[in-house]
Amino acid sequence: MNEYKDFIGSTHRHLKSGSSIGKFILKFKLDDKIISNYHLLVYYVSPDGEVVSATKEVEVEPCLNNKVVEANWSHKQITPGGTASLLLETKSDSLCSISAIDKATTFMDNLATLETKTILRPYLQEKETPESGRKSCVPPVKKNREASALTEADETMWDLKRKKRFVYSFSEDYDSYDIFNIFGVTTITNFRVVTKPCYTGPIPPTNNPVQFLTDQYDIQNEEKITPIRSFFPETWLWELVPVRSAAVIHRNLPHTITSWTTNVLCVSASDGVGFSKTTEIATFQPFFVDVLTPYSIKRGETLYLHTILFNYLHYNIPIRVTLGTSNSLKLVDILNRKSFSFCVSSNNTVTHVFELQGVEIGDANVTVLAELDPSYPGQCGPDILVNKRDVVFKTFFIEPEGYPVQVTKSALLCGSDIQTINNVTWELNVPSDTIPGTAKAKVTINGDILGQTIQNLDDLIMMPTGCGEQIMANLAPNLYILKYLNAIKNLTPTVKHKIIRNLKIGYQRILNYVHKDGSFSAFGYHDPMGSMFLTAFVVRTLQDLKQYIYVDQKIIERAVSWILSHQLENGCFSTMLHVFQDMGGTTTENSTAGLTAYVMISLLDGNVDVPESVTTNAKYCIRGHYHLDKYTLAISSYALLKINWYSEATRMLKKLFQISNQKDNMLWWTNRDINGSAASDIEITSYVLLSLLHQRTPENLARANAVVQWLSTKQGPRGGFRSTQVHNEKFLVLAFLVI
Repeated sequence: MNEYKDFIGSTHRHLKSGSSIGKFILKFKLDDKIISNYHLLVYYVSPDGEVVSATKEVEVEPCLNNKVVEANWSHKQITPGGTASLLLETKSDSLCSISAIDKATTFMDNLATLETKTILRPYLQEKETPESGRKSCVPPVKKNREASALTEADETMWDLKRKKRFVYSFSEDYDSYDIFNIFGVTTITNFRVVTKPCYTGPIPPTNNPVQFLTDQYDIQNEEKITPIRSFFPETWLWELVPVRSAAVIHRNLPHTITSWTTNVLCVSASDGVGFSKTTEIATFQPFFVDVLTPYSIKRGETLYLHTILFNYLHYNIPIRVTLGTSNSLKLVDILNRKSFSFCVSSNNTVTHVFELQGVEIGDANVTVLAELDPSYPGQCGPDILVNKRDVVFKTFFIEPEGYPVQVTKSALLCGSDIQTINNVTWELNVPSDTIPGTAKAKVTINGDILGQTIQNLDDLIMMPTGCGEQIMANLAPNLYILKYLNAIKNLTPTVKHKIIRNLKIGYQRILNYVHKDGSFSAFGYHDPMGSMFLTAFVVRTLQDLKQYIYVDQKIIERAVSWILSHQLENGCFSTMLHVFQDMGGTTTENSTAGLTAYVMISLLDGNVDVPESVTTNAKYCIRGHYHLDKYTLAISSYALLKINWYSEATRMLKKLFQISNQKDNMLWWTNRDINGSAASDIEITSYVLLSLLHQRTPENLARANAVVQWLSTKQGPRGGFRSTQVHNEKFLVLAFLVI
């Protein structure tokens, strides 16, 4: 080896001088493509063929092009409620976002803070260690044989030792084999890279001691005391500020005794994204009182109100703490005293507990005054004291005892329709055990059949989470509400952005529950097989999703192929794996026909090209069950209409009309006689409505009007229905009336 060259672009040449090189220096220049870390590998081959190597990982401080973002407070510490200035400096015109949060909240959970590493994370690649079939250590026998041949006595001794100790296929030592693996390369060589002996003893236990970090507060000089402290947010600043090279913003600080962690992110058209270093400003005063209040209590519940007196002065002080008067609270302790005096020593705290009880429902105000007590009996502090006082005002809620019960009544009124009732009267029967002062009534009138639902969009536009079925139960309403708002031309950009985001997230998450054969199930690969119901549900939904977001067509095609491959000889689809939402509470026999009907509805509503043979066989499966319950009749009639077998669908509808319920121009069906639920009643009635709307004869439209009248009475206070299947189907049905 005469020279080293081309080390990461280095032009250095290290000439051989003598028989060996004991030490040398490598110099190379890092370009801006290295943003996280780099690895250096050095090795040589000894005369006996052993490879000796070493590797070093060097962290590189990540940086962005926009490096000139400065943020500094005018004060390091200020009294609560005081005014401070934040000085901002940027390289060019920028839009800066400012956040300032209570430092105490950062210890409660891992905050998802935006920083340089967060921006660069998508560009960082985790190094994968290559797999190798080579043994990672040298067994003792092999290593011994390489040194010398074993004598017969040596072999006997080795056999005795081998019975007591086990040879593991790993080692506690390191050699070039490990170094190359850590570096991330695979070696192909006849040199000796594996030289460490295999471990021959018991597996050593691993003890990982947990380290705890403590935070020490730095006490500064005494400042002026704020008379009343009532503003205690966890997030103080959260705002956007345009900055032209430099700007100064003035803000009043909250009343919490804490440090405020401040971060600034700026975006520039010319320089991109830049971050400031985290800066802090402390709100502090050397003497103060803290009052620990809950979010809420029950009326009549005893509240132990902890008041803590802090003294960071260099001398003792006598303090009197007084509880203010409140109509919502009363003292329940034996002494019935509102004032207590204490001698609070230097750099120490004293805690006093007031026993209170809530007497009125609503917001309760608590005021605590801590002030110097000149009449304190006994010696406490210097002879001359400066008057000090601190007042804290906090609010919490007093809830009624018991538990809430909500009863909802709704009706659809149409003044221009002489066949329907255009007025309604309800009797509100308040239970005798209602808590006094808690009964409330609210009347809401909407000119839209889905008005109450639209007013509570947050209940529908939810992030799809949970198992496979729960993801779909949350994903589908997002899709239906998007189509509905589009139809009535009431879709705002904000709502559309939120829904599209949920659709993309839901689509990605449901892919975690797909099996290798293309089917879907509630728990994905944890389930032994796919679910026929859920797979059909996914196909129907993904087909609709394609007009709003990207959907891999192969995912749908594989799911459809799986469904079609599980059609039985009798035309029914196999009831593969259960789901949590039963289909109408039907019997096993009827659930097969009902499931087949649901699968066909999903495929046809999703505009899937279904082979004629599959459709024909499915028709006879659905018709072949002669003792159908109401649910199976309802879903089967709609499926047969989709298949275009009108005569059989009409026959089923006539049978449904014979067993229907009618009252006050309302029409519905119930399964209560076979242990059905209110949810199944809504589901049955909705499928009949879909059938009536599919055959829009005057007679069917009149019946559909009566069905809608009944369905409207089953909406909850926020416009929703019940369960996975019911809520989605019913919202789809009502939206279909408009779309």
